Amino acid sequence: MEIIGDKEFIRNTKKALRLIKETDKEKFEFVVSRICKIKKNNISFLYPYTDLTYYVGNNISKANTYLYASCLLREAYHAYLVSMNYRKNKNGEFCCYDGKASMIESYQFQFEMLNKMNAPKEVIEAVRNEYNDKIEDKHEIKIVGTREFVRKVKEKYPEHCVDGEEEQFGKSNYYY
Repeated sequence: MEIIGDKEFIRNTKKALRLIKETDKEKFEFVVSRICKIKKNNISFLYPYTDLTYYVGNNISKANTYLYASCLLREAYHAYLVSMNYRKNKNGEFCCYDGKASMIESYQFQFEMLNKMNAPKEVIEAVRNEYNDKIEDKHEIKIVGTREFVRKVKEKYPEHCVDGEEEQFGKSNYYY
């Protein structure tokens, strides 16, 4: 696994990875098999369709080690769910990948690992608040604006692929 960033970022990342390894070696192997690079960035995200790089913002990399470790686990699990492409619904039938359902599953995995790591209650509470905010999101993210506004967003955040995804991956809950 490649870690890209300044000395503090690399130190914090190794500390988080070490916490995962000390807690559960199998889950550590799971993380390193699902995330190829960890790179310092302004915001945190993993785009699981490409190079499996987890871009980590300061809000995560400089946070409590338990929080950082649990975010690595959550993003690895999210990449795993995406790679499966199909999930079974309640009736046992296969259906298309559901972004909202995978987010819920990924957070459940994160909570399980926070408990296994004996994370401080305030860390668990912070993750629970983030989870609740995202679940109340009504399943959609809308970027409303003129073509000029959308162009500016694309210029500012070139890492995000927004064109052609529907043709490649099917209809999504996310649109602009």
